[in-house]
Amino acid sequence: MSQNLPNLSLPLMQASQAQKHVTHNEALNILDTVAQLSVLSSSVSTPPIAQDGDRYLVPAGGTGDWSDQEGTVSLFDGNAWLFFAPSVGWLAFDQSIGDYLYFNGIGWDELPKDTELANLQNVGINTTADVINRFSISASATLFSHEGAGHQIKVNKAGVSDTASLLFQSNWSGCAEMGLNGSNNWSLKISPDGSTWQDALSFDAASGAVSGVLVQSGPTDTTESRLMRADYGYGPGNVVGTVAQVGGYQPVRSLKVAARLMGITQSLPTVL
Repeated sequence: MSQNLPNLSLPLMQASQAQKHVTHNEALNILDTVAQLSVLSSSVSTPPIAQDGDRYLVPAGGTGDWSDQEGTVSLFDGNAWLFFAPSVGWLAFDQSIGDYLYFNGIGWDELPKDTELANLQNVGINTTADVINRFSISASATLFSHEGAGHQIKVNKAGVSDTASLLFQSNWSGCAEMGLNGSNNWSLKISPDGSTWQDALSFDAASGAVSGVLVQSGPTDTTESRLMRADYGYGPGNVVGTVAQVGGYQPVRSLKVAARLMGITQSLPTVL
């Protein structure tokens, strides 16, 4: 049977051992040193003037009593320095810097700071991220709020032929997508099954002109629920053609033609 426990190397009392209190007190001393480990410093290389119970992490280049003790936990017991070898994963609070260190098997490193989280390969919040969905979140809602003024959500693409869009799915099947789909024209696409798509609305980036299956395709297109184009329909801007005054009267021929096209059958005056 081993005389020490495997993790903290606490000494075990043997069946026929004399002065068992010595072994017992040694085990308590180890526990008092490494449990809730908080050291005065991890950068002092020369043993300082110390008080009973002071603890340090010995850095590289230790001198004097700390020679060849790099990485160990050093305890001053009131008379001499005692050394304890750490295991991978041990944590220690360094009071001189106000931060935690961890033992990586070779030396003591600081735990990652918030600023060191900028270049993570992927992040999954309550779900698993992958090489495509590098940032993934599973939640009832996601909040993007201002910090005193406005707030923007930016979706950037590399080139004109690429896509920058928001995709809306139902049970992982695409239903609607809006954004810059393969061009710099903004469009709203819809799909009944996630595989067959059509442009419901599309806005030309240069002219702002609107097209798509929701927009009237020509002057004779009377499909239900489609939006009427001003140049295909009849309104105040195009129902009356060019008129001219003749002998004090204005002809209304274009108005009568427009009325017939609109199904207006009541008689119109010959002149205005």
